[in-house]
Amino acid sequence: MNAMTFSKTKLFEYEKTLSEKRVSMTPDLFLDHLIVAKIQYEDFIKEIHATFQRGGGNLFNVDQFITIGGNAANCARIIGSLGTPCNLIVNTSVWGKNFADFYFQGTRTQIITNPEDKEATLSITTALEVTSKDKKKKANIMLSSPGTLDGFDGSSYNTRQWEHLTNVHLIGIMNFVNNPKYPQLVKTIITHLEKKQKKPLLFLDVGDLSRYSLNSPEFNAFCEVLNHPYISYLSLNENEIRIMAKKLNVPFSLETLEKTTVQLSERYPHIKILVHTADLGIVAINGSIIATKKTFAINPIRLTGAGDTWNAGYIVGSFIGSDEEALEFAHKTAAFFLEKNQPPTLKTVLEYQPTEKST
Repeated sequence: MNAMTFSKTKLFEYEKTLSEKRVSMTPDLFLDHLIVAKIQYEDFIKEIHATFQRGGGNLFNVDQFITIGGNAANCARIIGSLGTPCNLIVNTSVWGKNFADFYFQGTRTQIITNPEDKEATLSITTALEVTSKDKKKKANIMLSSPGTLDGFDGSSYNTRQWEHLTNVHLIGIMNFVNNPKYPQLVKTIITHLEKKQKKPLLFLDVGDLSRYSLNSPEFNAFCEVLNHPYISYLSLNENEIRIMAKKLNVPFSLETLEKTTVQLSERYPHIKILVHTADLGIVAINGSIIATKKTFAINPIRLTGAGDTWNAGYIVGSFIGSDEEALEFAHKTAAFFLEKNQPPTLKTVLEYQPTEKST
């Protein structure tokens, strides 16, 4: 594929276009407690075991951070930092709202809550980032307490939240893994949009599907809701597409990832299937690949939030360019975030020049 055609000289033009778009993301906001092991995974596990055997104690070979998290919140933060006005529609505690307001400073993202939902609580995740001894594998292990998100079906949105879910160009509905009522939430939003005769783009990202057995009621309901013509995008990483392929009896391997993506897009021909792995990005619709792009060779400082940042980059890139350009913009946005450990702006993504991975 040709080099990305987004030009730094058109920065003002892109900023103007993005400022006229409106996006809403829902329904999750997490406080993320990140624990980054400073020693290899195998040694870290030995230290945990030894500490347990002696009845407890301290481990010192870690760095720790507190930051904003959640698929919708992460994505909303990056969309806003890239210059597109974005609403995070969530039900959370007062402390949760203040927490989000702090992290959204300097972006075009705002949080919109339902103050009347007195039982709403903040979701919390502790994420353990580890690297194997041979340094060939890195993993992000998340321990989640979803709080209000668990069982959220959209019935407690207030009037202001519905206004910001209706009058936008795109709605992102995220995080099936922490919300068994996710399929019902999608249906609730679609029913409201149909009633208001609105049809924004609907962007779905489900998270780790391994929580649900293949024949569970939740997974069956999710596959059913994907048939609705309002669904525009489904974003999957390599683990999620593997599970989706198994559910739909589609052959899967990383070596034949493009073929699997095509077959999934044949099952849901109205949806753009977006696949993002550590090495490759793919866009397919109605049985055809419309874009592929290798990722970039970087030295990441962090792992948590990679997929959410990729989604944000793709959404923003799609507002100002083609699918091919949006795919590369997504790769660059995620690479910048992982390598620099800070939210990118439109200018920093356009100026960023990482090296594409070799074959």
